[in-house]
Amino acid sequence: MGRATVDVAPREIIDAVDRASRVHGCAVSDAHRVAADVCYCEIHHGRGLAAWIRLVDDEPGRLAAAVCAARELDRAAVELSQGEPAVVHWAPPIPGALVFRTVAAIAGRGVAAGPCDDADGATLFEQLELVAAEPITEPAQTAARSADALTHGITVDRDDWRRVEREARGFLTPSADLDAADEKGPRPCP
Repeated sequence: MGRATVDVAPREIIDAVDRASRVHGCAVSDAHRVAADVCYCEIHHGRGLAAWIRLVDDEPGRLAAAVCAARELDRAAVELSQGEPAVVHWAPPIPGALVFRTVAAIAGRGVAAGPCDDADGATLFEQLELVAAEPITEPAQTAARSADALTHGITVDRDDWRRVEREARGFLTPSADLDAADEKGPRPCP
């Protein structure tokens, strides 16, 4: 018997993962990046939320470190010399959820990365090889999946979604704190 699922809008995934990532120590720009990466992964590969949860559960700071490590793929793509492959290594390995969106983006700039075939968001990558290639435009199937997600939502694992929502609530300021600040009135600027 399969796990229970729920349909959510891409913006909900982005918002919840962004807030939850901030709770777990990511800088604002890194939280935005991981949120977009996880959403892209859920649409096109699946298990992006599971990968995010695995990073959060691994050890304190692991999520922020993995997001920073994923940037190595961008750097290597920029530095790739024509015809000479480059290899990006990650220790510890990082999940596909943090690399798939970048792999798609650099393919449009003429950089092929792999192997990524048949991997999902929770697949761990120790390395990816980058080679110069002809630029690839977004395949029709990818565009269709994106359009479908925007129109109908994304089907995700219900337990994973509930966990991310619960983590994201930690970013909210309790009403009592806001009420107390209102009662004190505005503070003058120093």
